[in-house]
Amino acid sequence: MQPTDPPRHERVAKRRWVHPVGNLLLVIVAVAVLATLVRSKTTFEADRVEWRPVSMPDGQSSLWMPVNPKVSQRSVADGPGTFETTELKWVSSNGATVFGCIQNVIPAHVSLARENEILSTISQQAASAAKTRIIAQEPIRLAKKWNGREVRVESDQGSYGVLRYYIIKHRIYQLQAIVPKSRNKSRLIDRFLNSFGYASEASESTPPI
Repeated sequence: MQPTDPPRHERVAKRRWVHPVGNLLLVIVAVAVLATLVRSKTTFEADRVEWRPVSMPDGQSSLWMPVNPKVSQRSVADGPGTFETTELKWVSSNGATVFGCIQNVIPAHVSLARENEILSTISQQAASAAKTRIIAQEPIRLAKKWNGREVRVESDQGSYGVLRYYIIKHRIYQLQAIVPKSRNKSRLIDRFLNSFGYASEASESTPPI
């Protein structure tokens, strides 16, 4: 018996998921990673600058970052909805070190039901678009409530990065710590990543850096 195509409504439903999350959002996330993994220098400023707690503009999430991070916002229309992206990012003067948090507000019509699949797809395609290699990854959770994924990557240009993705209340958060490979054991990487907290939930650590 010859295999038959699935009913049209199933094909449409599948395309509807693949397009918004599988393509458009991945472009947003991948561009953010690509912009950071471009240089490798040994100078390391992050341990010589002041760190402070900062909040994302939504007032729901916070973390510790070097002072005066740059804030940028953009909107990308997609059918009946719009992807709203906000980024907090600190970049060292030589461009070799980056600490950043990207918040993507997902339109209501986009399903985030398959969280593990979404997180895996984002991780793989973002790393590929940024021309980096994934050297390790594992599932994680925030405050024992929200699913996430930690991904460790490296580039031929000598950069090392640890990225964390979380899906929280129809938002996708991306934390990124990018450093020269020579600094891949820096205590600031985990301190930054573990400082992320959402709403009233305590972060894993709020270090007095």
